Amino acid sequence: MNFKHYILITLAFLLQKISFAAAPTWSVTPSSYQYSMTATAVANINCAELANPSNKIGAFVSGVCRGVSNTSTFVSGKYLASLVIYSSLSSGETVTFKIYNSVTDVVTDAVTTVSFQDNATFGVSSSPFVVLNNNAPTTLSLSNSSILE
Repeated sequence: MNFKHYILITLAFLLQKISFAAAPTWSVTPSSYQYSMTATAVANINCAELANPSNKIGAFVSGVCRGVSNTSTFVSGKYLASLVIYSSLSSGETVTFKIYNSVTDVVTDAVTTVSFQDNATFGVSSSPFVVLNNNAPTTLSLSNSSILE
C-alpha cells in the first residue's frame, strides 16, 4: 500500500470518528436536590415519534442535567422514557429537554419546556408527554410544484 492510500484510509477513519460521537453521558445526582417531579415521555424529532429503546431524553435547567432516561419502556406501540426531574427549588425553574437519537447518533435540542413544580406529573403511559424538536406546521399552501409552510 502506498503512502497516498494510507493517508486516505486514516482520513476516512478520523472523519468517521468525528461524525459519529458516543452516546451522551448525561447523569444526575438525586441526593443533590430536595424536590422532584416526574414525566412519562416520548421523543419526537421532525414530527416523527422515535421508536428505539436506546434513545434518551434528558431534562436540563440552565444546561445542568436534572433528569435522564432511555426510551426503553414499550407500551401500546410507544417507546416511553420515565424521567424523574430534580430541583433545589419547589417551583419556577424552566426545564428544557434534549433528545438523543441512537440510530443517527445525534443529540437534538427540544423546543419543549416546562416550569418545574414539586410533585408534578407530566404524561402517563396512555397519554405521554411529547418532547419534540419542532412544532408541526399549522398551515400549508399547496401548488403544482412545491409545498410551502
